[in-house]
Amino acid sequence: MKKRYSIALVGCGAIAKKHIQAIADNKDIAYLKAVCDINLQSAQRIVDDYQDLVAQEEEIGLYDCFEALLAQGDVDIIAITTINGLHAQYAVKCLKHHKNVILEKPLALSTQDAERVCAAARASEGEITVCTQLRYAEPFLLLKELIANGQLGKIASIAVRVLRNRSEAYYTSAPWRGTWEKDGGTLLNQGIHSVDLLLWLMGEQVESIYANTATFIRPIETEDYALLNLRFQSGAIGLVEATVCVYEHTFEDSITIIAEKGFVALGGPLMQHVLRWEIEGVEAPERCDMGTHRELYRDFITRLEEGRQPMITVEEAKDALNVILGAHLSNSEKRPVLFTEIDEDIMNFKNEK
Repeated sequence: MKKRYSIALVGCGAIAKKHIQAIADNKDIAYLKAVCDINLQSAQRIVDDYQDLVAQEEEIGLYDCFEALLAQGDVDIIAITTINGLHAQYAVKCLKHHKNVILEKPLALSTQDAERVCAAARASEGEITVCTQLRYAEPFLLLKELIANGQLGKIASIAVRVLRNRSEAYYTSAPWRGTWEKDGGTLLNQGIHSVDLLLWLMGEQVESIYANTATFIRPIETEDYALLNLRFQSGAIGLVEATVCVYEHTFEDSITIIAEKGFVALGGPLMQHVLRWEIEGVEAPERCDMGTHRELYRDFITRLEEGRQPMITVEEAKDALNVILGAHLSNSEKRPVLFTEIDEDIMNFKNEK
């Protein structure tokens, strides 16, 4: 690595801590140079936490204005960890300034905003990736390779389940959570990692989506439960179940693959347990640690250094977003939705349960 990359962090909510941990874990190639939040006290806390992690005091700029940070200029990467409703807007501004961007999921809350980010990325000298870091887990990297080279044969189905607990206190502690305008809902906030993983592993276009969503238990605007049936162009079926209503404690995230030449099931609260791995001639991975922001940061910076495209592109992130928007459209109109007809805004579903 020719240099250490300077990083500015924008947004100091709960997820920001995972980003400063990732930067600290990659301190040989990256360092935190600036922090921006409308609340300077929150920004200072993030700076203090980062300096504790790296066990040294580094000069870190504090900003309460995003535009002022952009005007400052000399930073290599901007990490956007704001509320979901600001992701697309801030990403476009960064890309227009030719900055490299690490964007928290989701990419956007509408098809049109997602396309604006994609267009800005195509026109920019900067690169952008989106934090759907499950892809970096060793089992999924191996499964991607096996599916792509045909070792599993014909895929019948891939099913993912996101069975989590998010208490009422979780939502009341940050009023933007569970709102259509600023959060986007359970699928866009909690479920999108597994949706992205499903699409990436399949490696082919979704043909249609049929879904049911509802707000059963949590005191929120958006859905707290969703069930999706996806049909891929090959005829394979994708199943997604996502909820924040599990009683008391998160149960698990899981994935099951049924294929002509293999069966795989992983589960656990962090999808860290191999429950079954039956693929002829292929042993289960020794490590099942889930992909984290640490791996994402390191890979993104390595690819910047080598002039390669990010592993997770905004075009792929747009597909995951559109699957979720298509699920809401399907639920609204009580019919299967073709992937090619999706051009939606999450706010279109605000008055529906």
